[in-house]
Amino acid sequence: MGDAERDIFWLGTALQSLLILGNTDGLVKGKDSISEILGETIATFRRVDISGNLLTDIEAWSNHFRDNYGERERIRQEDKDRFVANCQNWIKTLLDLFKERFAHPKEVYDRLPKIDLICDAITQIQTAEHQFVCTSPDTRQIKEKVTEAIDASTDQDEIILTGYFDNALVDKLIRALRRGVQVRLIVPLYRQNERDNINATRRVKRENGLVRQHETNHARLMVFGNSAALVSSADPKTDGLDQNYEAGIWTTNRTLVQQCKNFFDVLWNESVEWNM
Repeated sequence: MGDAERDIFWLGTALQSLLILGNTDGLVKGKDSISEILGETIATFRRVDISGNLLTDIEAWSNHFRDNYGERERIRQEDKDRFVANCQNWIKTLLDLFKERFAHPKEVYDRLPKIDLICDAITQIQTAEHQFVCTSPDTRQIKEKVTEAIDASTDQDEIILTGYFDNALVDKLIRALRRGVQVRLIVPLYRQNERDNINATRRVKRENGLVRQHETNHARLMVFGNSAALVSSADPKTDGLDQNYEAGIWTTNRTLVQQCKNFFDVLWNESVEWNM
């Protein structure tokens, strides 16, 4: 098998991987990302002298991602459907050539030197979307995820939290509010002696954060824009982030993030204004 044949087979594998990454909200920039595979795909097209609309379309997407996305950002909903449709068309365009060149593609697959890039991308899909996170005397995974997400939020994002609230996250949330991030909290009905909870919640409200109370909610959610959500046992306060044994699932799957937001909105609409 010559170099050109290996390259054509790799192109088919790469385009299938781009389709998977597009369908699963893959990373646009970074190691094993959409942009990395696109760059290798463009170089391979040129090496095997394939041009025309196929190469032009792929170059246009590569430039779009380069100019409009930040590091570690996942593909946005407004780009996802169109990118996936383009990937499907690119695969169809290569299909006839692929079948013509290889009667037994498994033999080629076993010898393909660049397949590691594709395997790494698939691993990213399988592991990056959902993570088990916890708090324990030795572990602060929940706090690390939450504080990193607050710091990364922009004026296009909304942060929503449920549960008992104290000063653990107040300073970071206030800085986010001053950057233009929207913040909504749903807290329980505090007792008058829970002064730390009351004072911390007042600080957020004074900075134009929105706060409501719900007497029967026991769900603990934290959602950060369209990027990530945490469903866990932890309240957004000191013992849940630093002291207790707590556990949950951190997800960047956009479907699940949206479902968390939808559930929060149900709670929000059932809640009443907090005014302690």
